[in-house]
Parts: sequence; C-alpha cells; structure tokens
Amino acid sequence: MNVPATKGRRFGEIVVHDGEPTGERTYDGQSVAVFDELLLFEVSPLPTLRATVNAADASDVDALVASFFAQDFGAEPASSFHMLCACCSEGRVDWDEAGVPTHGGSQTVWLAAPETEARQLLDAWAAGGERSWSGLELVG
Repeated sequence: MNVPATKGRRFGEIVVHDGEPTGERTYDGQSVAVFDELLLFEVSPLPTLRATVNAADASDVDALVASFFAQDFGAEPASSFHMLCACCSEGRVDWDEAGVPTHGGSQTVWLAAPETEARQLLDAWAAGGERSWSGLELVG
C-alpha cells in the first residue's frame, strides 16, 4: 500500500470499484490486479505529511519506512515512486526487488501518520546515525 503524494487522497482509504481489472502489477513474484476507482467509500483518518530526510544510504531510508509501517502508519520515499503513462498503467507492469530501489542522500518522504507520532518516529530514526530530517508539513 502506498502513501499518496497528491492532495485529496490518504493512505488506507477504502474505495469502490466495479470489479473489472484495468491492469496488473507484479512485484517480487506477487501479482495484484489494478482497478479504476468509482467512488471513495471511507476516508482514512491518517493525514498525509511530507518531510525532507537526509540519510547516508538506502538502508537508512528503508529503516525509516519500516519504523512507520511497524506502527501501522505509512512512509514512501520519493526514490520509490514510478510514474506511468495512462497506456502503461492499464497494462501489466513487472517490478522486482532491484527495480524499486530507495536511495540515500536527501529526498522527500511522504508520511501517513498523525503529526505528533510522525515527529517522534522521525526523531527516533534520526538518532540512529548519520540521519536528519526537516520541513515536516501537511500535504493537504
């Protein structure tokens, strides 16, 4: 499950679709159908936030993501995003573990968590080495 980077959508929302797959994604040997959304059924209570993180390498960013998911929140670094054209989004897309790498350095990370908890998790993560964060803000 990803953290939406666009305004108006939230991590963990429940949507209604017509049951007709319009695409397929295969990641690390697992295949899932992609559907077109008809309407939003249940809004998520988790706000979407954005912060800039600085990390020595990809494993540091992976540790941040894991810390959010361990609390049933979400985190998605910009380096894991893949933009698809409309034509490709309706087809089959295969990703393997090497095809969706995160990277170290400075990047934006989208977070799905209450702001207080997000700050606590970011602070705990930053205390773990050559890591820092700044600019936590509500996406909308």
